[in-house]
Amino acid sequence: MLLHQEKDDQARHYDAHVLEIQRRMHDIRGCRCIFLVRYNHDESEERVRLKRLCGRPTYNN
Repeated sequence: MLLHQEKDDQARHYDAHVLEIQRRMHDIRGCRCIFLVRYNHDESEERVRLKRLCGRPTYNN
């Protein structure tokens, strides 16, 4: 999965894995769940909302 990460001087997309999902009731604004993710490049973890997650395309040959 790709995840948008913003730091002081840069904003990039990184590969990450979802470790845990705190499921919450969805409302008129959409998904309110919180996802615990671990970035592959530095093994750091962060809790994020769905809008920060991006699917990584899979190609079938």
